[in-house]
Amino acid sequence: MEAAVILPILFFIVFGIFWFGRVMNVYSTLYRAAHEAAQAYASNTCGSCGNGVTTQTTVMTNVVNPIFAAAHVNGTVTPTFNTVQLNPGSTPIEIATSVDLSYTYPFTLYGMTCCPLRLTTLLNGITITGHGQARQEN
Repeated sequence: MEAAVILPILFFIVFGIFWFGRVMNVYSTLYRAAHEAAQAYASNTCGSCGNGVTTQTTVMTNVVNPIFAAAHVNGTVTPTFNTVQLNPGSTPIEIATSVDLSYTYPFTLYGMTCCPLRLTTLLNGITITGHGQARQEN
């Protein structure tokens, strides 16, 4: 009788720890990817041949996607790239970039949803965001 009461509670605690750990893993991956993406987006394409700016597609393909693949995070990342000129009217032009990444973490356990039907708002997952900033270095 005691096992029938304690085992479901223990089961939910263990899987809660597992889900929380995975969410923290995804958050740290997202934060790192946003930081690396901001640094890559602020850098020049060629250090000796001009002030060409890296494109958003290049940053997503060469920086963000490999970080998510290495961390085994599947899904779609929604990026927002911002650029601000720090010294308007001066030469050389210096820019600062910020990158916001958004990822929806699904609550699933081997294809089954984790929550009762009355908690349908959680079935869509939670949105985790990461923010990174960088300043262009000359």
